[in-house]
Amino acid sequence: MKRRIYLLENFRKTQLIWDKASTKIKDYLRANSSDNHGRKLSVTVTDDGRVVDLTGVSLMLYWESQDKKVNGLDSFTAVHAQTGQFEIYYTPELLSNVGDLNAQLVLIDGSGRVASETFEIRIFKGVDDGAVVGQASFTALTDALLNAQKLEENYAPRLNAVKINKADKSEVNNLTAQLVLTERCHRSVWRIRRK
Repeated sequence: MKRRIYLLENFRKTQLIWDKASTKIKDYLRANSSDNHGRKLSVTVTDDGRVVDLTGVSLMLYWESQDKKVNGLDSFTAVHAQTGQFEIYYTPELLSNVGDLNAQLVLIDGSGRVASETFEIRIFKGVDDGAVVGQASFTALTDALLNAQKLEENYAPRLNAVKINKADKSEVNNLTAQLVLTERCHRSVWRIRRK
């Protein structure tokens, strides 16, 4: 599986070290109900502080609501199993439960299963996905889309007209720079649309 690269990699990460089955994990972790592939939990499993190869071992996150009506068991991804490093992005199912959840880490290896002490994940209410975009935001999006379209209309025919094998090097460089600018504009529009 191809690993995605994200900006602010450590900004979105909560790091834990689980070094003994009986170690208290943490009082609580926090997450936002509107996170979408946002916050992640990174866990390093060691043997009393000693790094061990955990290839073939599974790490899971078990969670349940305080009233025990809703629960889930989500798999961590082995980021570097040889050093016991796992990570998980909080799932939409987990995040849909605003309030305090009871959680445990569950390690499954060839000899059995071990669960951590219970800790809490506090899910606080986030941005409403149905929120209406304000007029100023709509205008900014419209302007960005129009600018991107104008750039594309202006430079695409010129680029198509260039014959690479006979083109002047400076003309190719100029058109390449303009295409990079167009692509950046498209990315900005995409980011605005996602907001």
